[in-house]
Amino acid sequence: STAIPSTSDLLASLTGAVDNMWTLIGGFLVFFMHAGYAIYTAGSVRRKNLAGVIITNLGDAFVSALGWWVLGYGFAYGDAQNGQRNAFIGNANYFLSLDGMNSWALWTFEWAFAATVATIVASAIAERAKIGTHWIFNLFLTVLIYPIIVHWCWSSVGYLSPNHNTNITGLTRLGRNGFIDFAGSAVVHVTGGTAAFVAAWLVGARTGRFEGGSSRPIVGHSQALTRIGTFMLWLGFY
Repeated sequence: STAIPSTSDLLASLTGAVDNMWTLIGGFLVFFMHAGYAIYTAGSVRRKNLAGVIITNLGDAFVSALGWWVLGYGFAYGDAQNGQRNAFIGNANYFLSLDGMNSWALWTFEWAFAATVATIVASAIAERAKIGTHWIFNLFLTVLIYPIIVHWCWSSVGYLSPNHNTNITGLTRLGRNGFIDFAGSAVVHVTGGTAAFVAAWLVGARTGRFEGGSSRPIVGHSQALTRIGTFMLWLGFY
């Protein structure tokens, strides 16, 4: 005969399902911000560059997913747990080698944030860089730079993570309480903003923006799109 699950088992299963659904909904909202970035940027550039901006943002999602799948997630959250733990960079769970639905939901949620870092850069250098060049920069960002920062601040063994129990790992944590960043204002947005600043500095101003010692405003072709994109980003920030 089939054993009837206990009430505690049913509640634990229900709690896990609700947690996973909430994590996925959060990831979906963050990913929806990509549509906001794309629409906002599309309205902020000249009409002739509209298609390039949309393709760049669409490709960001694919490239960041590839990088996060291959190495990014492993560098961010990988914990070997076999005496090879590393407070600087993760060293396990490459190629989506995860165990359980909880890990898959977390992978999706965290990938949405990794892709957000990349699309911040896309908006900063719109009209100024070749699509392929930007995707290479994006891959480097989501495979190495962003994952290391995530590992430091959010993993269970990172240098700055408040979740790091040094008594268990035997590793060093900087500071008594670690670095607390609940929603990614520093880990995601400062990282993305810094990367965007560096990328914009490397590629320089748009052609025709500064001529003869004076500046010439380059106006976006659609204020309606920029406002729609703003509302979409607003929703995602919730």
